[in-house]
Amino acid sequence: MSMLKSIIIGAVAALVVVAVAVALIVAKVVPVESASSSAVDGPVVVALVLPDNSGIATVRIVDIYTRSGAGWTIRSVSPSMPVVVSGTGGSTLADAYSFGGGAGLMSALRRESGSNVTAWVIVGEQAWNGLRAGAPFDVMLNSGIEVFDGAQLYSFSTGTSSVSPTETPQLLDGAAYLSAAEDRAVRVDVGNALGSSLASATAGEAMLLESNLNSSSLHQWLSSVHSARRTSGK
Repeated sequence: MSMLKSIIIGAVAALVVVAVAVALIVAKVVPVESASSSAVDGPVVVALVLPDNSGIATVRIVDIYTRSGAGWTIRSVSPSMPVVVSGTGGSTLADAYSFGGGAGLMSALRRESGSNVTAWVIVGEQAWNGLRAGAPFDVMLNSGIEVFDGAQLYSFSTGTSSVSPTETPQLLDGAAYLSAAEDRAVRVDVGNALGSSLASATAGEAMLLESNLNSSSLHQWLSSVHSARRTSGK
């Protein structure tokens, strides 16, 4: 019988480096480059970015979509993957996003993983809630999770657990305290829900996404990922 893991997450101040990074992105100091039309052929990095306990937008899911024949394969990459974020105190993929947005995330993956990523798609909180339209998704948990965020207790039961979109940050916060294999399994389940949501995105929902693909290329890419299949990842 699996043990219930309880995690209490206090409301702590954000790290200075992250705050500075967010300020740079908001102030548009970090440039955003447009992708060429061929970038739609991928690989494409898709990141789910949701607020942490301090309200800072943080990368939660990183998936790389790679063209495979007429379809796509998806590989999960941990946001905590060590990378060099030049000129900063950052050291993970999540830091690469904090300091450089989607372009920073793509550059870090190119340097550190050998993946020739050509485009990025960022799904923020508003886009995620819009794509799901309030509909819950299922995750399979070998260990139950309880997360207290300083205001509310969130419980996710062992076995198949139904998770609302707004509970996703707490789920992923708790999963980070499980074993590496269990954490990855949760990220894969969330990534699968994200992928199916993207594949069925309406034109209005697509407008909520951030990407270096232009509108036409983004719609072309979204319409092509309905048959994407999951492969191995970290």
